[in-house]
Amino acid sequence: IGELARAFNTMADEIQRYIGKVEASAEETKQLFMDSIRAIANALDAKDPYTRGHSDRVSAYSMVIGKSYGLDTRMMRIIEISSLLHDVGKIGVADRILRKPGTLTPNEFAIMKTHPSKGAQILGSIPQMREIIPGIQYHHERWSGGGYPGGLRGEQIPLIARIIGVADAYDAMTTDRPYQKAMTPLQAANRINELKTIVYQPVIVEAFNVAFQQGLFKPFHEAVARAKAAKSGAVR
Repeated sequence: IGELARAFNTMADEIQRYIGKVEASAEETKQLFMDSIRAIANALDAKDPYTRGHSDRVSAYSMVIGKSYGLDTRMMRIIEISSLLHDVGKIGVADRILRKPGTLTPNEFAIMKTHPSKGAQILGSIPQMREIIPGIQYHHERWSGGGYPGGLRGEQIPLIARIIGVADAYDAMTTDRPYQKAMTPLQAANRINELKTIVYQPVIVEAFNVAFQQGLFKPFHEAVARAKAAKSGAVR
């Protein structure tokens, strides 16, 4: 019995060490995957001087809104990746359109509007990405209809796409773009609320409002302001 107990203890120790190695390997693999996703997102943002850091911020805003909404851990993971890659389809859009310093022509805008579908096509051949794709493909749909690419409305729009849509718009409003100067965070929040029921689902906007009132977006605004100040100083 004593020998059996010692053998069992030895086996238990070996199993525990093995589990530790597996967990460490899994965490390393997960980190490598996320680092790769972020590298792709950063490479996309770098193509357009007006969207540098955009994907990281949209992901951060989406996570804040998602947590406020009450998403579980699994859905938070999905929305983190989907929001980081929400503009991956811009790989298929010509630089002359992405980097154009002025307002797009109707034809150029029609080409730009293909990026959600292109993103879905790019990732469509990867089975492990099937839960990620809806947020990429449908984040430009409108709650009342009339968005793109599918013209979906209401509950037809996947939940993660509804959240990413608010986060994406909020970042676009609060950063300088060729077609507009940045709004203040409060101005942007008010605009999001004005578009409630028309473009955005009311319950998602309420989750956004709770997070905004708690000051959860403030650290990201401060980071943008610092980057803008540093760029301005470098230019001078």
